[in-house]
Order: sequence, then C-alpha cells, then structure tokens
Amino acid sequence: MEKNNFPNTKNIFHLIAIGFGSGLIRIAPGTWGSTLALILFIVAEAFIDDLLHLFFFITSLLIIFLISCIVASRDADIKDDSRIVSDEMGGMLLTLFMVSMISDGIFFYLIGFALFRAFDIAKPWPISYVDQNLKNGFGVFLDDLIAGFLSFLVFFCFYLFLT
Repeated sequence: MEKNNFPNTKNIFHLIAIGFGSGLIRIAPGTWGSTLALILFIVAEAFIDDLLHLFFFITSLLIIFLISCIVASRDADIKDDSRIVSDEMGGMLLTLFMVSMISDGIFFYLIGFALFRAFDIAKPWPISYVDQNLKNGFGVFLDDLIAGFLSFLVFFCFYLFLT
C-alpha cells in the first residue's frame, strides 16, 4: 500500500486504526478515540456479565487494535499519525477493564478516562521512553498500554486511600 493512501477507509485495518472516523476529527482525535472506547466498553460490559468472557473480548480487541495500529503506522507518512486512534482505544480499554475489576459504574469509568487522557497527553517516563525509542506501530500502541496501566495504578491508589 502506498503511504500517500492513508487513511484508506476501504482497508479494514485503516478504518479500525482511525476509530471508524473518530480519529479524523481535527480537534483532540485521541480524546474522541478514547471516548469511542469508553462507549464500546460500557456497551460490552452491559452484554457480557462474566469477567472472564469480558477479559477475552477485551483481549481480542486489543490484538485487533494492535494489528491495525501496526498496519496504519506502516502505511502513514507520519510515525505517530494523530489520526491513528486505535492505540488510544486499546489503552483506554485496558484502563477501563482493570477499573471494572475493583469498582463498577460510570463515575469510576470517567475517572479512569480522565487519568488515561492525562497520562497519554503528559507522557511521563516510561511512556516517554517508549514513545521516543520505539518508532513503529508496536511502540505507538505500547506507550498507550503503559499509560493505561499507570492510569489504573493511580486510580487504585486513590481507591484504596478513599475506601
């Protein structure tokens, strides 16, 4: 595929990578992709009662999002094209799944959302290290998974402190 042909919405990996169009919104595309992931998680959780089944569903989505991120990053002119939001979607799903294991409800999901966006935007170490040193689709995806995990750690500390 030619690099100048990104995003090609007829390519399923590109379509997923741009969050089915949410990544094409010029203002804060990562936040829009994260919002899509939040909605997806809430709907999935409403239909999947068993934690193990939810785990397998989220893991499957993470794999699909990773592949789409790798393909789209390879096909785009820019290493971390802001239109690619499948990395944010993956990091957000990781955050929300871990939050759902200790507390349930939209209020807690919104806290997880805010923490994830803060970590993703600020990129403290080790997120910044991965962002600067892994210049490929895997690195683009990995830094958001780390942001998701760190978001959960902060959430968990506050949760323990407040309960």
